[in-house]
Amino acid sequence: MRKILTLVFILISLAGFSGEPEPQKGGKDAKIMENERPAGDKLSFDEQLVLAEQGIASSQFIIGRMCEKGEGIKQDSVAAAKWYQKAAEQGFVKGQYNIGVMYYQGEGVQKDYKEAMKWFLKAAEQGFVKAQHNIGVMFQMGEGVTKDFTQAYSWFTIAASSDDKHSAMFRDLIEKEMVPAKIEEGKKLSTEWLENHPQKK
Repeated sequence: MRKILTLVFILISLAGFSGEPEPQKGGKDAKIMENERPAGDKLSFDEQLVLAEQGIASSQFIIGRMCEKGEGIKQDSVAAAKWYQKAAEQGFVKGQYNIGVMYYQGEGVQKDYKEAMKWFLKAAEQGFVKAQHNIGVMFQMGEGVTKDFTQAYSWFTIAASSDDKHSAMFRDLIEKEMVPAKIEEGKKLSTEWLENHPQKK
């Protein structure tokens, strides 16, 4: 089987609170989009920390971003991962996504593809498109899971249903490596999933 073109240079980014992506960047091994800019929240780090310690998930997420970027405090990836995890455990979707990225990259935590997949799946269940895309990448590459182009095709199709152009591109690339029966299976899986899960565009 021919190798897929080495276009795996986009695909996993930490979610900013605004959800608006920055231009993509990264080297040949960057399978995940780079960081997004956090929201322009007016609270200081100390003010936000008070809310985070009270269990406010959105504040826990913002504190994580501030620790990661060194905004109002010395940059600290370990602290960032801790706060993302707290937000994620409360079901805060961008916290789930970001802690997945941290595990994928081994930033602030030990690299663990299976743990990354766990959190991407949780975010994907809430319709978070980049998480859906990243699951496709991990199935395509066999990272934390058995390599499975049918599953990859399905997840790229799910993400592409929200007009994600990169997912559509990756789906079209791996389709060239698949037999028709597996393509149809991937389409069926994605259709069934979309019938039962809302998408966020």
